[in-house]
Amino acid sequence: MYDTNRFIRAAEPCAYHEAFAEDMRRCDNALGMGGLMSINAECWLEVLNSMTDAQIAEYVSTKYKPGILNPFRDTSLYIKH
Repeated sequence: MYDTNRFIRAAEPCAYHEAFAEDMRRCDNALGMGGLMSINAECWLEVLNSMTDAQIAEYVSTKYKPGILNPFRDTSLYIKH
């Protein structure tokens, strides 16, 4: 449904690439879980899906903060690093 690998590739030149990739993997996992985590993940992925690769790279370079797209934030399943 969502090509998170495309999102991850688009962010490769960015400083926060690894953190962004981890958030994308968490979104993939959350989609199959249902509940609030699934809703959060789908909202983020829908926004990213509507962006071009250049727009994703710009977002990750200028606005993204590690963990901000983690669908488990503010839930009992959130693990803070």
